[in-house]
Amino acid sequence: MVKLKRLFMISLLLLMLTGCGMSEELTDWAAEKANDALEAVGGGIQEALDNIHNAEHKGCPFENNLESARAYVLTQLQEKYGIEFTIVGDEHLENYGLFAGATYTCDAAPIDAPEQVTTALVSQTMYQDVRDGYAVYFFKEDAEAPV
Repeated sequence: MVKLKRLFMISLLLLMLTGCGMSEELTDWAAEKANDALEAVGGGIQEALDNIHNAEHKGCPFENNLESARAYVLTQLQEKYGIEFTIVGDEHLENYGLFAGATYTCDAAPIDAPEQVTTALVSQTMYQDVRDGYAVYFFKEDAEAPV
């Protein structure tokens, strides 16, 4: 029955496009029905794409929310440098869907040195170990000493 309705709608649309003698009233009705059908199909496709995009990636180091990602990156930075960090600026969580998972970026700095801001990145799949630029500050004295 659904296929028959679609065939009828396509036929009406083709008649409308070819300019066969249809009344304006029938043309408007056919256009409205075709538009409704396209919206229903397009809406279903968009909903399916949104569901895939927002799906949780299983077996990740953090959940797909800011609180979990924030806690994870702060723990990672503390383990890496042995000092406590805090989020000091922009932060962004983007979910790339079921297969790629979420990626979190933020501006972080040590609690005792808030001027030493670095951008940190972690993801649920590829970059589970934090990537950051804090080494510039961490190794600054060692790098400048020989000079």
